[in-house]
Amino acid sequence: MNFLRGKNVIITGASSGLGRHVATILIKKYGCTVLGTGTRVEKLIDLKESLSSFGDKFLYYTFDVSKENGWIDFAKHIEKLDVKFDILINNAGIMPKFEKAVKEPLDQTLKVLDTDFLSAVYSVKHVLPLLADNKGIVNISSSSALCPVIGQAIYSASKSALKSFTEAMRAESDFYVGLIMPGFCKTEIFRSIDMAKKDKGLIDKIAQSPERCAKKIVRAIKNKRAKRIIGFDAHLMRLLYFLFPKNAPRIMGWFLRKSNLQIFSNLSK
Repeated sequence: MNFLRGKNVIITGASSGLGRHVATILIKKYGCTVLGTGTRVEKLIDLKESLSSFGDKFLYYTFDVSKENGWIDFAKHIEKLDVKFDILINNAGIMPKFEKAVKEPLDQTLKVLDTDFLSAVYSVKHVLPLLADNKGIVNISSSSALCPVIGQAIYSASKSALKSFTEAMRAESDFYVGLIMPGFCKTEIFRSIDMAKKDKGLIDKIAQSPERCAKKIVRAIKNKRAKRIIGFDAHLMRLLYFLFPKNAPRIMGWFLRKSNLQIFSNLSK
């Protein structure tokens, strides 16, 4: 069953990384019309131009998904368009630098929770009711929802909240509700983390390419998969937590510290 052919899709965080690649696949391979959101208009314009002859299939709108007022304005914008959208993909997210929870600034904590979790709640309140009858919503969570990661307590909590929210909503709904949990992916989610050259080398080794991850995400949506875990590291984290639910975060923490990489240096202080 192909759930995607010719559909009209909304994607948050479409200006770069996974969102950009998912949008490109949907437009070029499945003939979808995509409304992409982001905070940097120049990135959205660049995506539209990169689509060449397919550019008319890409619409864009800039706003901050962490603010509810932004979603209210976005909903009004959608209502004015001569397009009835079918699918909403909540992809936008941020990851802070690795830091112990007790040392993480409160404003950063709130920003992560607002962007990585509450944005999806706002989307359900304000945009989901505007979708077509045969609608679908897909939330991009993380492997951190499968096994908490030390140094990323708030990020892990926000992605775990998104996972629970999605699964509960699926049980309540008669339409398609999908949950995607990717592992490390070489996207701009790391742009907020200052990394040394050695650190970037490690990420390149363990992380999958955004192109490959995007293909798997699109395939999961096409087949209306309820849940999809993507990446060797994500499956490993799931197994580790299943086998050692009490000590899995400590085991992961031990490996992170032993790596002696700058990105994890704050975990030993």
